[in-house]
Amino acid sequence: MAGLTGSLSMKNPERESDWDFFVVLEAGHIWTGRAFATLVLHLLGMRRHGKKIRNRACLNFWVTTDSLEIRLKDIFSSNEYMFLIPLFDDGVFDQFQSANRWMKRFRPNFAPAFLPHRSRVRDTTLTQKIRGLGETVLSSRRLEAFLRKIQHNKIARNPKTALSEGIIEANDARLVFLPKPRGPKVFEAFRRRLSEVETIALS
Repeated sequence: MAGLTGSLSMKNPERESDWDFFVVLEAGHIWTGRAFATLVLHLLGMRRHGKKIRNRACLNFWVTTDSLEIRLKDIFSSNEYMFLIPLFDDGVFDQFQSANRWMKRFRPNFAPAFLPHRSRVRDTTLTQKIRGLGETVLSSRRLEAFLRKIQHNKIARNPKTALSEGIIEANDARLVFLPKPRGPKVFEAFRRRLSEVETIALS
């Protein structure tokens, strides 16, 4: 599955906004899938990097089919993933919603969607054949182990990985790169505003 999150999915982007993607890959192939997708988008001039941000794909959240539950369960995450738009979905979106029913604690109106989103890319016979060929070519376990070693070393050397407030995961189930997550700050601001409202109500 490839899903759109962030301000664009909530129809509230700024002119300089990037595209936040949430990508689900087959278990056992996360390193290969990430490397291939990143390479393709880079060659197409669509990958966010350095100062190239506007209208580019921000690839900061990858999970596998057996790790669909969002670990950071707060009001910001519930808002982020409640509005996720599945652009391509091989039946995984329903599983994703079922794995994240915790969002209902923060969003009482949350309910799994049963109708396909109108932005979803239609899967044709041609795209199925192309995807099948790609999966066959890239299914090597040796390739996965090789790409795991290269990417893991690169992530470990990245200075952003060491930021204390960052949320960085790099394993065979999740590749999450949020060096400066907004969730905790948004939640703290929410608690502060709520406290102010309660103070006014009691005065």
